[in-house]
Amino acid sequence: MPDKRGKLGGRYRVVEVFTARRCKTNRRRLAASKLRPLIGASAISGEAQRESSLIPKKYLLLETDLGNVAMLLRPDSAPLTVEHVCRLVDEGLYNGCYFYRSDFVLQWGLWLPNETEVKNPYPDIAANETDSGTFLSNRPGTVAIAHGIGVNGNSDIFINLQDNDYLDTMSLGFCVFAELDAKSRRVVKDLAEAVVNGLKPVIWQASIESQLQKKEKLLEAPVYWCFLHLSPPCIHQSCVPSVLHPRFPLAVSMQRSYDSFCSQWEDFKSVLVVKPKDENG
Repeated sequence: MPDKRGKLGGRYRVVEVFTARRCKTNRRRLAASKLRPLIGASAISGEAQRESSLIPKKYLLLETDLGNVAMLLRPDSAPLTVEHVCRLVDEGLYNGCYFYRSDFVLQWGLWLPNETEVKNPYPDIAANETDSGTFLSNRPGTVAIAHGIGVNGNSDIFINLQDNDYLDTMSLGFCVFAELDAKSRRVVKDLAEAVVNGLKPVIWQASIESQLQKKEKLLEAPVYWCFLHLSPPCIHQSCVPSVLHPRFPLAVSMQRSYDSFCSQWEDFKSVLVVKPKDENG
């Protein structure tokens, strides 16, 4: 008598082969059905990338004590926020302000080194754009708007120094509107260390640039330093003459310490020294 297990085994083997073929076909159909929406999504994504590539790139450029900081603006992520920041920059409100915070973020706003607040004529941003447009998380090197609970941001801006993705949802989310240029990371690190050490790095000039290029600082012209050298050696940010506007470039330049000036211009004194005439005339 044939082994029943042999018949069953043979029948099972046929069923297994048939089932395997059917499952293979079903898997192909399922993969194709899943691939179709992905293909459509990739096509849409490609169109969005092409549209975004047509938008000219703009950078928020900060010329600081320790070098330039460039940030690529992302209107595809937060158009209202980018427009608002550009308006503040074009008005020159950030010129002469300083970096006042450095822990998990490097932050600045409309505050002068003498703790005077710059008057801001513009209201808060119309909307918190954390969940609108292309989503950008608060990861290292991203730039976002600071704000209080239940209100939208305005003029205080911070650069994420570490992974702060919890800020994406904390207090209704902190909107990322720009990304730090790779060449600016060293300068940001130096600025962060300076703030930790109790210094007040100044933003000499903030501007919106269509392309990055090396710009020489007008504030370092010898005429300014000549005036500084002829002034008493007690020049400090608290000794700035009140007759000068707090954001006037000369007033800002005078806030640099006398020691810093001497270290950069060691040989400048010799130019101003008048040698006495000898006996022969």
